[in-house]
Amino acid sequence: MKALVMTNGDYCDNFSWYRSLANQFNRIYCVDGAAAAAVRMNITPHVLLGDMDSISVADRKTLEENQTTSCISYPSDKDYTDTQLALETARKEGSREICLVGGTGTRLDHSLANLFSAGRMAEEGLDVWFAFPELTIHFVVSGNELRLEGFPGDTVSILSMKDVSSGVTLTDFSYPLEGALLERNWPIGVSNVISGPCPAIKLEQGLLAVFHFLSRPS
Repeated sequence: MKALVMTNGDYCDNFSWYRSLANQFNRIYCVDGAAAAAVRMNITPHVLLGDMDSISVADRKTLEENQTTSCISYPSDKDYTDTQLALETARKEGSREICLVGGTGTRLDHSLANLFSAGRMAEEGLDVWFAFPELTIHFVVSGNELRLEGFPGDTVSILSMKDVSSGVTLTDFSYPLEGALLERNWPIGVSNVISGPCPAIKLEQGLLAVFHFLSRPS
């Protein structure tokens, strides 16, 4: 099953892009204040969840009155973020592919927490990624290869999510690598550029976050 998680971050005004994306998923989870974006874009989530500290009374009423949306409310005094709870709920309900939208925003701490939480789920075998009209963020786990669907000229930044990620090989990039070592605390993989038709990122050990900036936004 494929799940879309709408988190309470930034959304652009390209409503049709979000609606088209939402139609590709079996389940839609809306995290707390992301209800504002869902209501504004006329996207009906299957589940609304969180501690409800950032959702407006009007948006909550709109979704709760929709008989297809179930509400799961958590206390504000808890160990996990609302996005982590949404990711875990999606996994428990059988999702093996999870896409996050609104996953970054003005709260850098939440943006980083979302990134690391998604990376952990990728290590546990789920296909997890972030989607924006002009950017996708993928993860590469140990022993795997990511083939990007991009075009020459696209900018790609590759960051280690572990202290060290080793055996990094890049093909069809302006700055290729062969069995290289990337360190989390001193990144050298920022602003590479796709240079060929089959860009690929291969990893022997570690965890990579791959930021693919689209030269032809969807």
